[in-house]
Amino acid sequence: MTSEPGGDPRTWTIGDLNRRAGRAVVMEFRGRLWVVGELARLDERRGHRYLELVERGGGREGRDAHLAAFCSATRWPRLERRLAEAGVALRVGQRLVLAGCLDVGDRGALTLTVEDVDVAALVGDRLRARQQLVQRLVDDDLFDANRRLTLPRLPLRVGVVASQGTDGHRDVVRQLERSGFAFAVTLRSIPVEGPTAPKAIQAALATLGPADVDLAVLVRGGGAKATLDVFDRGAVAHAIATARVPVWTGIGHTGDRTVADEVAHRSFATPTALAQALVATVAGAWDDLARTMRTIARLVGARLDVNAAQLTMAAHGIRASGTAELRDAHRQLVNLAADAAQAARRTTADAAADLAGQATAVSTAATRTLDTNAARCTTTRAVLEAYDPQRQLARGWTLTRTGGGRLVRRAGDLTAGDTLVTTFAAGTATSTVVRTDG
Repeated sequence: MTSEPGGDPRTWTIGDLNRRAGRAVVMEFRGRLWVVGELARLDERRGHRYLELVERGGGREGRDAHLAAFCSATRWPRLERRLAEAGVALRVGQRLVLAGCLDVGDRGALTLTVEDVDVAALVGDRLRARQQLVQRLVDDDLFDANRRLTLPRLPLRVGVVASQGTDGHRDVVRQLERSGFAFAVTLRSIPVEGPTAPKAIQAALATLGPADVDLAVLVRGGGAKATLDVFDRGAVAHAIATARVPVWTGIGHTGDRTVADEVAHRSFATPTALAQALVATVAGAWDDLARTMRTIARLVGARLDVNAAQLTMAAHGIRASGTAELRDAHRQLVNLAADAAQAARRTTADAAADLAGQATAVSTAATRTLDTNAARCTTTRAVLEAYDPQRQLARGWTLTRTGGGRLVRRAGDLTAGDTLVTTFAAGTATSTVVRTDG
C-alpha cells in the first residue's frame, strides 16, 4: 500500500491488489475444489490447454458467469489418456466437472489451475446423450428406417464415405478390387474425427441416391475410443436414418457400438469385415443367378429336344403329302400358262390396232393446234411492238422518274428540290426541280 502527500492512504498498486486478491481467494477456497460448468472454449498453445467454463444465467442480473481454466503441458497428457480410455473427448458444449486450485493472475483474472477431471461424469453424460438421441429416433420412427430399405440383389455400385487414403478406405477398396466382381466405387472423402466431421458425413450421405449407388458404406479405421464420439452425434445418426439407400457401417473399434451402428442397415466391427461381407453378398447372388441360368438352360434344352422330334415327324408327313400336291399344282400351272399366253396374244393385237388409230387422231389435232397458236403469236407480237416504250422514245417521247425511281405523271406530284432522271431514246439526264406549275 502506498500514499502520496495529501493522498488517500488506502490507494493500492495493481500488483499489490492482485496479490491481495489472490491471497483472499486462497484463504476462502483452501486447497483443491471441484467446479462444474459448460465448456465454452478449448485452445492449445505450446502443449498447454486453455479452457473457458460458463454457467448460463449464473451471473449478475441473469447474465452468463465465466471462469478461465488452465492445464499445463505436463499434466494434460495424463488427463487426456484417462479421457481416451473412457471413450470420451472434450468438445464445446459439454458439461465438465474439473478439480483444481483458484488463483488471481497478474491480469486480475480469476483462473482455475486444472488438476483433474471427473471422467465418470463425462461418461454418464455421454451415455445419457446417446440414450436421448436413440429415443428421439425411435419417437420419430427413424431408428430402423434405414433397415427397412431393400438392398439390391447385386449391390455393385458402392458409395464409400471415408477419409481418402486412410487404412479404412484402403481396406475396403482393396477387398472389392480383389473380389473379381465389377464393383463401381464412388468416393465421398470426409474427415472422420474433429468438429467438422458430423456435418461432413451428413452432407456426403445426402448426395448418394438410388440413381448413383446401390449401397453406401461409412467406414473408419482403428483409433482412440474418444474419437468415436463423432458417430454418436445426432447429425450422423439422422443422416443414416434418412439416407435414400441402405447404409452399412464399418467403424474400426471393439467393444461398445455407436449410435451410427445402431441405426445402420448393417454394421461391422472393421472396414475389412464390411467389405468381405459385401463381397460375400454379391458372390451369393452370383451363385444363385448361375444356378438359375443352369436350370433355365436345362429346361430349355429339354423343350427344344421335344420340339425337334415333333418337327421331324411333321416334316415326314409334309414331305409325303407335299409330293403329290406339287405334281397336281405343276399340271395346273402348265395349263394356266398356255391359256394365259393365248389370251395375251389376242389382247396385244387388239391394243396395237387401237393405238394406231389414236396416234393418227392425236397427230391431226396437234397440227391444227400448232397452226392456230402460230397465228395468235403473230398478232400478239404486232400489238406488243406498237406499245414498246423504246419505239415511243425513238419518236421523241421521254420518261421522267424521281431519284427514287417513281414514274412522274403530273407536275403537281413534284416539289422544288426534287431530283429527276429523264430517259431519252439514247441516254438519260438528271435535273433538279426549281418550280412547278399545275
